This record gives sequence, C-alpha cells and structure tokens, in this order.
Amino acid sequence: MRTDSTAAAIKPPAVSPDGILFLYSPTLSLKVHYGSLRIDAGRGGTLVVDRASELKLKRLVIAGHGWWTFEVPKWLDGIGASWLHLDLTGRVLGSGPGGISPDLPALRRQQALAAGVEAGLAIGRELLTRKLLGQAAALGHGPDVEETQAMMREHVDLLDTCPDAAALRTVEARAAMIFWQALAELPVRFAAADEPKVPAAWRTVGRRASTLTGSPRGASTPAQAIWNFAYSCAAGEVGIALRSVGLDPGISPTGLHADTPRRDSATYDVLESVRGAIDCLVIAMIAGRRFHRRSFVQLPDGRVRLTALLARELAEAVLPLAREAVAPIAEGLARMLADGASGPKTHLPGLPTPLTGEARSKGRDGIRRGARKKPDSSRRMARALLPPACRRCGIVMDDRGRQLCDACLEEWRTEATARFSASGPQALARMRAQGRDPARTPQAVGKMRQTKEQTLAADQEWNAVHREKPDRKMFLLDVLPLIQDVPLSTLVAATGLSKSHCSTIQRGQKVPHPRHWRVLAELGGQGP
Repeated sequence: MRTDSTAAAIKPPAVSPDGILFLYSPTLSLKVHYGSLRIDAGRGGTLVVDRASELKLKRLVIAGHGWWTFEVPKWLDGIGASWLHLDLTGRVLGSGPGGISPDLPALRRQQALAAGVEAGLAIGRELLTRKLLGQAAALGHGPDVEETQAMMREHVDLLDTCPDAAALRTVEARAAMIFWQALAELPVRFAAADEPKVPAAWRTVGRRASTLTGSPRGASTPAQAIWNFAYSCAAGEVGIALRSVGLDPGISPTGLHADTPRRDSATYDVLESVRGAIDCLVIAMIAGRRFHRRSFVQLPDGRVRLTALLARELAEAVLPLAREAVAPIAEGLARMLADGASGPKTHLPGLPTPLTGEARSKGRDGIRRGARKKPDSSRRMARALLPPACRRCGIVMDDRGRQLCDACLEEWRTEATARFSASGPQALARMRAQGRDPARTPQAVGKMRQTKEQTLAADQEWNAVHREKPDRKMFLLDVLPLIQDVPLSTLVAATGLSKSHCSTIQRGQKVPHPRHWRVLAELGGQGP
C-alpha cells in the first residue's frame, strides 16, 4: 500500500495558466539561485521559476516534505505571490500572503469586538445567506432538486429571524443536512477496469460525515476526500485574503466558530460564503468524470486521501475560483468592520482593495468604454477538472477532440457495422414493401443513367486508343494482390466507381475495365 513516505513525485512540476505551482515530493528543496526560484523535486526533476516568466506565479502550493531557505518567502513577496502548505488529506499546515499584511490594530480590535453584537450577527447572516444560496444553485436544475432548493431558500429566510450566533448555527446545520442528503446517491464512477477493485461505499457520495470519526474530518470515501481537499485549498485562499486586507484569520467576528486553539475561526467563518462555488465545482467533477482506483490511497487506519496527481488537478482548479470568490467578500468585511470603528479616523485610514482592484478600477470609470468586466472562472475551472477521457473505459487521453480511445473506437466500429448490417437491409426491405424503393426514384434513376453513360463513354474512348484488350488474368495476377490493403475510400476516389463495386474488385469477384488497371497498380506502389 502506498503511504506518504513512498508516494511518487509529480512529473513534471509546472506553473499552471492561472499561476498555481503545485509541488509534491518526499524530498522537496527550494532556494533562490541567481535571482530565480530553484525547485528540486527529487525524482520529479528540477524546475527554475524566473521573476519575469511568461506564466506569472501567484500561488505556491506545497504538499510534500523538505525544506526551503529564508530567501524563498522574500522572493515570493517580491513578485506578489502567496504560499500554501497542506498535506494530501487536506490539512492546512500554513499559508502566507505575498505582500506584508496591513498593520491596522484598530481594525483587528473591531473584528474581535464584533462577535456577540449586532454587527457580528449581520455579518454572520450575510455569510450564511451566500452559502445556502450558493449550495442551492450548485444542486443544478431539474424536477428532482427543485423541492430541495425551495427548502434551502426557506432556511435563508429563517436566518433573518435568528437572534444570536447559536440560532444561526442551528439553521445552517439543518440546511446542510438537506444539501448533503440530496447528494448522497450521486454516483462516483470509476474506470471499467477498476470497478471490481472499488468497495461499494466508494460508489456514491454518501454521508458528509466520515464513518471513522463521525465528522467530515478523516475521510473514509473518495468523495469525502475530494471535498475535504477542495475545502482546505479554499480555506488557505481565504486565510491569505483576510491577511491581505488587514484582518486576523484566527478571530471570529461572528461567533459562528468558537475560538478553538490552533484553528483560524475567521477563516472558517468566511469560508462558509464560498462553499457554494466550491461545491458546484466538485459536483461537476464527480458527475462528469470516471476516476481511477490508483487516484486514491487508503491509509492503514482506514482514512482515504488523494494521490498527488489528482490533488494537483483539484488545487489548480479550486484556488483560482476561491481567490476570485472571496476577494470582494474579504474586502467588504474589512469595510463593514471599519465603518463601525470608533475613535480618531487617523487610526483607521482608507482601506485599499488589493484583491479586487476596486479602487483602481473606479478611478478609470470616466475613461472606460462599456461596463466594467467582472471575472468569472467557474465554468473554465469546471472544464479543467474534466480531462479528455474515453467515454467508455474512462482512460485519460491527450487529445481533447476525441471521445473514444483506440481500443474502444475499434469496438465501437465493429458494433456499429453489426448494427448497420442488421438494420440497414431490414429498413430497405420495409421501404421496398411500401413501394418507396430509394433506388427507383426519378432522381436516383436519372443519376444512374448519367453515370452509366459517362462510364460507357470513357470505356469506348480507351478502347479506341488501345485496340488489343489485355487478358484479365494479368489483373488477377499482377494488380489484384497490390490493392488488398488499399482503403476502399482511396479506390473510389481514384477510379470513380461505387464503393460496392470497388469492394467486389478488391475481393477478386469482378475485374474492372482495363483503363483502371494502371491507376490501381500505382495505388499499390508498383506503377511506372
């Protein structure tokens, strides 16, 4: 069984189009060498990232083991990149924003005082409203989910009646139960070759709580492992966003999450508001993909985690989506807390908008042509999690334009030929019995007559030049063996004869007119 210490490194590491660099190796080392970030991934090879590389690094995700030098965080700060350290079970070990967080004690004090008062309650309502509406939308559209979506929207209305954070948690827990019950029977499909190896409990999303721990932590199925890792990536992005606007990830402004040691309560408060976007992404991934058994590892204690390759795919899709979703929420939270602060305004100057660029964008309203564009990467990220896989066996292919692999394509062609061989003559017989013979329509008769006249004229023209007609045995001995491997479509294009006629020629049942012999010999590679 593969464990963390023996898992293979990802080959090769590379910066994604969205600026994500995911690294996994048991022996990672990172250092700054001649102004560039040099990464040694052991068996995964070596990667050098320049400051001015074409794909700009925005997030460095480390899921392996190793070391880095003190210059690495400074180098990341210099290019405005952030880092996130987590393991493959989804446990966040650390994170850091690219730039130095704004040091605003008055804002952090207001953040700590908000819990338990009306400001914190309003923030909690807003975050949970976003969550419930997002999860209702993530369920999709159709008669089977409309009732569930209506029930979740009813719980949104109940949030306005909650007098405190405990009541908000109760309503949110009831809505979460409805959401996960609706997803419990969603199938998790595996490649046909892996189906016998997969336990029955792995074949559906099932309960959100693990059978091992009774809580979402410690995933016992692949679906739980996928959701845990996706939420952890989003949590890392939320923590980076809060630090970037001057907030403390550990102090809950709402009281939704208690001040537990070694837990970033504010991060998990704000994470609630982006869970809907993450859920939509994961649901699209599970519904549209066939997984491989080797993409998941079952640890000795029964927990299930992702392998590095699937973890990289998920991180490269979730991080940009979470970054885009949380940016306006984090900046709005900072402004809401700042507006409620008391004391001299010099203690809390105007807040920048480093995540959305809203302040900079407003300055261009007078010269901008058209409406302000808002990024939306949700569809693109969902497509990124659906690799070009064979629709039959689920094997991943390199060409996104193909639907079947070579083996399945051959099987499909055989089956299609058998279906046509059985259905085609039957359909033709029915049409003829009804007096609708397609070969006897005026258009078909006229076309056949024209073709016969052209063929006869070409034959007579050749006969007028060549007085002696060659022996047909010459064709059978010298030409026929050469065209056995020539496709029928090529024979049709070269001779102008019908496909059925060319088929009888290739099988030796008919001998074509001598004017075609030279062309057929050239197709076989033996012409002069």
